[in-house]
Amino acid sequence: MSYWIKWGDPWDDRNQGAKVSFVWALSGSYIYAVQVPGAAPYHIGMVVGWPPYGYGYGDRGVWQPNVTTTPIVTGRWYFVEEYFKYPTTPGGSDGVMRWWVNGALNGDFRSVTYPADAGFTQFEFPFTRQATPLARSYVYVDDTRVSGRP
Repeated sequence: MSYWIKWGDPWDDRNQGAKVSFVWALSGSYIYAVQVPGAAPYHIGMVVGWPPYGYGYGDRGVWQPNVTTTPIVTGRWYFVEEYFKYPTTPGGSDGVMRWWVNGALNGDFRSVTYPADAGFTQFEFPFTRQATPLARSYVYVDDTRVSGRP
C-alpha cells in the first residue's frame, strides 16, 4: 500500500506520537505505522500487535527503521509505501515487513512471524491519539493505493 501524508504545522505530538495506518489480520491482530514520538524531526516506525512481539507501543511491538531513517518535519508531504508478506507456511518465520519514505527504504525485516490466519482483511487510517493535543493538529492524506493478491 502507499499514500501521501503531511503533518500540519503546528503539530502537537504530546510526546506520544500518532498512529497512522492500520492493516488488520483476520485474527484481529494488526500492524500499524506510527509517527514515532520525540523531538522533531520525527520518523515512521511500525507496531506489530501479535505474539511474540507484543500488543502496543512501548513493548517489543515497536519496530524502528533499520536501514535509514527519513526525518519527518511538519508542513511537508511524504510518500509512504508499506509492504507486508505472510510466511510461506502458517506460523513460519520468513514473513516480510518493509517500508519506504520518499523512495528510501527505512525498514527491512525478513524474518517476521505473522499470525496463523488467512491474512489481512482491512486497511484504515484511524489517526488515533493517546492524549488530546494541546493545540489543534491536522494530518493530511492523499492518493492512497492498496493492492494484494486476489
